[in-house]
Amino acid sequence: MNHSNQPSEFLPEIASLKQKPPFRFIDYVESLDIGQGSIVAWMAEHDEQSFRPKEYVPPYVVLEALAQASSFLVMSQLATRRGYVVGFDSINFSYPISCKPLRLQAKLLQVSHPFYTIDIGASCEGHVVAEGQLRVYVEI
Repeated sequence: MNHSNQPSEFLPEIASLKQKPPFRFIDYVESLDIGQGSIVAWMAEHDEQSFRPKEYVPPYVVLEALAQASSFLVMSQLATRRGYVVGFDSINFSYPISCKPLRLQAKLLQVSHPFYTIDIGASCEGHVVAEGQLRVYVEI
């Protein structure tokens, strides 16, 4: 299922991410729950113009996509556009990641202002392909 062709009520917010195509990896937001501090987003397959290889998704692209989903979550909770990923922790990959689209999940675990700890995961065809945590520093 290619979610990039589906309408999303979050398109203006996706467009407001600092990353612009082809470096923006969030194509579609399935759900955003501010109260629960969670987001489900998708990174769909792109056309041949994209620099992303067709045969597999490199781990650094998956990490960037998860960081963007996490940034989207934090930006949605706060009136800020400045956040910086300051670390990843216990990242595990099922490599090589050869399926698309990727389902990206981020859930807020802890806030110790100005640091946010977020549980992240990516899955494809029902299989977890990456999981771990990241920390974001937020400027207000």
